[in-house]
Amino acid sequence: MVTKDVNGQYFENDAPVFTLGQVCKIINYPFGRNIMIRNFQQWGILLKRNEPSERMKKTGYFIYHLHEYKTKSGVKMGEPVALVRIEGVAFLKKYVKRKLAKIKSETIGH
Repeated sequence: MVTKDVNGQYFENDAPVFTLGQVCKIINYPFGRNIMIRNFQQWGILLKRNEPSERMKKTGYFIYHLHEYKTKSGVKMGEPVALVRIEGVAFLKKYVKRKLAKIKSETIGH
């Protein structure tokens, strides 16, 4: 079960899970959250609407959670949120490092 504390941090069974914005900061992604998300979509990590790909869901690195909230007028709404488990953060950090190194070497090589 995914919960959210008063500071906005998500937890799954008392273990922290991270939003894509938090992951961007944790892995020190050099181009910002939006470009990271676009790259993740290009690399097959995320689908449109930031849903984790089937491959990523099977690894268990991601959770696709429906964040429910009420508007000021009291209407109950839901918004899907991709959350990353700590193991997924470690995977993404290594994956991004390899991917960016490859892109850099291809750019310099040409």
